Amino acid sequence: MKHYKLLSLAAAALLALAGCSNDETAQDTARQGEEDLTGLTEFAMVEEEIKNEGMPGEAAVPASTPQTRTAGFYTGSQLDFYWKEGDELWLLDPTATPNLIKSYRSSIKALMTQSGDNKVPRASFWFKGHYNKSEYVVRYTGKGNTVGDRVTIRINQETTKFPNNHNLGINGDCASAIARYDATQKRYLFTLTHRASYLTFTPHSTHNFANTVKVTKIRVKANKPIAGVYDFSTNKIADNATPLSSSSTAITLTPTSGGVVGCPLPGSTDWQKNACTMVIAPGTYSWIEVEYTVYDSATKTEGKFAKRYNNVTLKPGRNRRIDPDIRFETHDQYDYWMWDANYTAHYWKAATPPVLNGESASGYPPYSVSTSGAPLSGLSNSQNYPVQAVLSGSGPDTHTTIYTGGGCRLLSVNQLLWLVQKGNPHVEKDRPWTMPGTGHLYKGGMWFYKKANISGFRKDKSPDGSDYRYGGDVNYTYTNLKTGEPKPNNGKYFFLPFTGYFRDGKLNNRGIAGYFWSQSSAPDAGGRQRAYSLRLYENKIQVTGTWRTDGCHYMLNEQNGIMD
Repeated sequence: MKHYKLLSLAAAALLALAGCSNDETAQDTARQGEEDLTGLTEFAMVEEEIKNEGMPGEAAVPASTPQTRTAGFYTGSQLDFYWKEGDELWLLDPTATPNLIKSYRSSIKALMTQSGDNKVPRASFWFKGHYNKSEYVVRYTGKGNTVGDRVTIRINQETTKFPNNHNLGINGDCASAIARYDATQKRYLFTLTHRASYLTFTPHSTHNFANTVKVTKIRVKANKPIAGVYDFSTNKIADNATPLSSSSTAITLTPTSGGVVGCPLPGSTDWQKNACTMVIAPGTYSWIEVEYTVYDSATKTEGKFAKRYNNVTLKPGRNRRIDPDIRFETHDQYDYWMWDANYTAHYWKAATPPVLNGESASGYPPYSVSTSGAPLSGLSNSQNYPVQAVLSGSGPDTHTTIYTGGGCRLLSVNQLLWLVQKGNPHVEKDRPWTMPGTGHLYKGGMWFYKKANISGFRKDKSPDGSDYRYGGDVNYTYTNLKTGEPKPNNGKYFFLPFTGYFRDGKLNNRGIAGYFWSQSSAPDAGGRQRAYSLRLYENKIQVTGTWRTDGCHYMLNEQNGIMD
């Protein structure tokens, strides 16, 4: 019959990042009280410091006293780590066959039951066999790993809870140590050195989005491999190592908490709400690009924001915090007007506008506004066709700056036809944008040539030589659309978003279609006064009459510079 001695390794953790000296005595006492240690050799860890670092060009967040664990809990300045059920160690014994021996059992589950927690700061591990050397190498190669000489940094990773990630061991966390026998304490002592690198993301957005807007994916790309199966036979991942297999220059992290995908996107940095940690291979990279996928469940809109960092060195056992302000293209939510309305009375002068399609609000025209004692109705121009707009609704960049000048801001119906027929329109239906103050992400719009690139562009004649400002009923549809942003753009194009429109205070088609007033009135129809507008859809463009009392956008004009 073979006789075995069991080798015990009592370890406080795997990623040294915050001190735990205060709990050592109590935990040792608890462990000894529940286990018979007769004939066992004990291994206990000694701690070391692992600092938090910032990305190039960003300030580092200092780390405090360290501790070592396997599941990562971000504290705002560092990662704290804990043992989780299923964690195992490997022991290297060159005289044994095979020379890598996996731990036989551990005290993790018993200690979790005792503490009533799903994580523990310390644990003991036992190995079958006889061990009497002065020192041994121990390794951690990731949770569930069936080999002790290779480490797999996953291409697709997932968090478990914010700011805590119990999946670091699954995602590729790894460590090694030399355990030395201490005759006084009659046990081996070791300090685990962590061999992977870590990125902790704490994104925010000064757009101050609603809670329906979340980060659903974080993708990191680099100029060389950052994930795959790595050799660990030398007790580390060599700097700039080439993976043995499954090599990838990208890692995708899915922020998940309680099984729900998506982390919050607060208006300012708040790591307690959304810290997400990724395991990545150490090395020096010419560049690393981080792409965030943002999704608004209220508008069903997805947008992507990317930032590149040059000359990045990721050191083994180090954590880098990345704290971007996620921003998107912006447009004015108040620059909607009834056609040729008084120049101080935009559609929502007296109220807060709705922000989601189908929502309504009171306070839209007619309303009573007074400037210098003169009452303003805010209503559309009610003069008969073929009157041209005589008032200018807003300034070059925002509704808050007032301009007058015979309605010269808006394009004539002739110019709309030039834009559609000769402007080489490209529809980009998924381009993300927002309107500050709405709290939401919207999408879609269309690219057109700027007027300098449209030969013959003029106000008084259309491409066919007619002047439709004073005669004819234009109802023109164009369907020969190209898709995507023009390549190359080279500053020759400008973009009009799918702004939607208001009717009787109700928001319609934002993110689906764009509606922009012209300077020109249109013949009446159905007993109602109309004016020409440019309507943009995913599959067509229309130049046609629109009820003058609708609230269409004034962004398309010759004074704000977007067409120059």
